[in-house]
Amino acid sequence: MEDLAEKPKARGLIFFFIADVSSSMHEKIKELNEVMGQIIRYLREAKRQYEGLEFMVSVLEVASSSFWMDKGLTPLNEFHLSEMISIGKSQMGTAFDLLNKELSKPVPEESAMEYTYILLLTDGNPTDDYKPSLDNLLKNQWFLKSFRQSISYNKGPDMEMLKRFAGGIEHVTIMEGPDAFSNMAFINVVHEVYDLAKELFRRI
Repeated sequence: MEDLAEKPKARGLIFFFIADVSSSMHEKIKELNEVMGQIIRYLREAKRQYEGLEFMVSVLEVASSSFWMDKGLTPLNEFHLSEMISIGKSQMGTAFDLLNKELSKPVPEESAMEYTYILLLTDGNPTDDYKPSLDNLLKNQWFLKSFRQSISYNKGPDMEMLKRFAGGIEHVTIMEGPDAFSNMAFINVVHEVYDLAKELFRRI
């Protein structure tokens, strides 16, 4: 009889997308919705390509009150991407608190999730005092061990926030021009997913 305890666990990737949907993102909300649709479609294609890998996804919408889309961290094949609407203020501190709480939970047991990718998409101008919440988030070991990026569509973003969130200026991208935001966001995700999935698939 096969010893089920000796069967290797599935390996997988966890994705957290932190999406600023405040009123200051009004002109970019259509583009933000489009790029999130592109990203989810690409992840589904990657999952089909790398059979045996598990993918889990979560989108945190940031406004006057931040909230998780769908039911929070969800297996990719069960995830439903809803249309995002631009409204309210950019209460980034609340978003950081919610992310910190989610990353304080045990890693999902249904698969051996080995890599976590966290992407912040914003215009880079919070309307609250986010620093205490970011300080706490930067003590979270799951967050610190993750692959993190910040992408901003703004000529004058809060660079301190973007750099600290992403772990360094080399992980921050400031975009300008038509379609630049969505194009670069998608390209960054594709590169990261390809590299991480390829490495995990090699070890299955």
